[in-house]
Amino acid sequence: RLPKAPGLVLEFVTDEWGYENYWQITNSAGDLIASGGNQIIGPNGGGLRVATADDPNVYPQFSMITEQISLPDNLNDCYTFLFVDDWGDGINQPGHIKLKDNLDNLLFDFRPLTTGDIYLIDGQFGPSATTEPSSEDWVSLSPNPATDHLDLAFSFQQNSGNIQLQIVGVAGNVLRQTSLPAGTQRHSLDLTGMANGIYFLKIMDENGGEMVRRFVVAGR
Repeated sequence: RLPKAPGLVLEFVTDEWGYENYWQITNSAGDLIASGGNQIIGPNGGGLRVATADDPNVYPQFSMITEQISLPDNLNDCYTFLFVDDWGDGINQPGHIKLKDNLDNLLFDFRPLTTGDIYLIDGQFGPSATTEPSSEDWVSLSPNPATDHLDLAFSFQQNSGNIQLQIVGVAGNVLRQTSLPAGTQRHSLDLTGMANGIYFLKIMDENGGEMVRRFVVAGR
């Protein structure tokens, strides 16, 4: 009923130093799903300034790169996108990165300003293999940005079973979780002790579906 994630399309426009870039996508267990660019840099190579244009698998300068990324079609999960720049200054104009789902829905359109930028992929990746989303289902978060609490309102069909809620950090780590019955519900999520920043609310039903909503903690 809620969508699964069969695939992604990464459009990557390099700057003058395309050989300095590496990216990867991991699941919530930290397993590598896909990667590209200069493998010598790797996920921990940001700012080390060791890359050269002669390294294997490097990107050419000022080029549009399109990567087709397959995700496990039998796995509901959170996926994390990591971008690394060897020099430590990100990519310059006209370089940018766009991440889309396989239905051409834009998930990200950004130009990283620093190295080691991490993004939890936030979006619905096409129709589920089982059932379609119902027009009666909806989710609302407020206030957003939030400070000490986040008010959640949702309506899901009763055949969804219990709804599992997880607050997830940008690195994919589960910070808090709870369970609510399906139907129409209102619930206040306690954000006490959470630092300012971007977080994600992962919503899962008992039929294996899930969706992710982004929210911000600010004002502390």
